[in-house]
Amino acid sequence: MRLLSLATLLLLTTLSVAYTTTIDQIISDVVAIDKSVKALTSAVSLSDGGLYSKAGIAALFAVVAVNTAKGGIDAHYLPPVAVNATDVGRAIATVQKTLDITNPLAVKTFESKKVLFQSWGQDVIVRGALRLILQEHLYFSNAVLERTPPEYLEEANTAVDIISHALEAGIATFSS
Repeated sequence: MRLLSLATLLLLTTLSVAYTTTIDQIISDVVAIDKSVKALTSAVSLSDGGLYSKAGIAALFAVVAVNTAKGGIDAHYLPPVAVNATDVGRAIATVQKTLDITNPLAVKTFESKKVLFQSWGQDVIVRGALRLILQEHLYFSNAVLERTPPEYLEEANTAVDIISHALEAGIATFSS
């Protein structure tokens, strides 16, 4: 039994050392998050309050949270050295073209349906889901920012802040 445990430990250690993330994987994670945010936004905008739409929204919230968490995990496996300038530029541009647009739009869509969510008794759930996504977003973003060259930090922080501020605004809306 000990031999099996030792072999498992060695295998897991080897796999974790061997696994590193590339900036292409981070960009892919951003695109996946963006697609799930768009699907969530669409579901909310079409929601009529029925059980089916509530279940769909809950499932899509989970997809956004899982995709964001996956991005955070991948970002923590980026090499500990600063990412090169070309890759940083590509990653920032991807965020600017996707999540910097879709996240604020998603939050505004939720805010426009606040009365509906309150009438369903779901406003607390929306607030909790937005908090979870904010935490996952910060986990992901901070790991990438730690590896961002200093000359790109301002632009990268601006891209991150657009998303953070949108999520914080949504949390505030559903807290009042």
